[in-house]
Amino acid sequence: MNIYNTHPVTGEYIGQGVAQVSPLEPEVRDESGAVIREAVYLVPAHAVTVAPPVAKPGKRRHWNGAAWEYRDEPASVPGQSEQAPEPDVPQCSPWQVRKGFNARGMRAEVEQYVAAASQEVRDGYEFATVWKANDPFVLEAGAGLGMTPQQVAEFVAWCATL
Repeated sequence: MNIYNTHPVTGEYIGQGVAQVSPLEPEVRDESGAVIREAVYLVPAHAVTVAPPVAKPGKRRHWNGAAWEYRDEPASVPGQSEQAPEPDVPQCSPWQVRKGFNARGMRAEVEQYVAAASQEVRDGYEFATVWKANDPFVLEAGAGLGMTPQQVAEFVAWCATL
């Protein structure tokens, strides 16, 4: 299930993620394969399951607590450079990235890299709650495995489909 993350104060849309199935309330099927109980998904704070509307020039998308709304971009301040909004960055869950490592036969190489890496990298691998393709930890790990930033982004985007 896709989730849509929002800024904790303003409600502005900041990116898409994937909700995890609750380990306490997974989908239950009978012997014939019919669903007896749907899975319950864990939706983190400041995330919603309603997709935001299409982006519009000069507007920002905000969740108001009940629905998405467009708000005008803030006026630029004289003397400040114009910054383009950050594009949607591929991201996936730790579970999905590990499934990706397994599917590509990379798991042993990744675990070997992590074991020999700095404590910060080991902590990131163990405790990350989301893998964003532009995160310094993810980019550093990708480089350590011989991947370019583009390859890292493609891999993370692919993992998000698993």
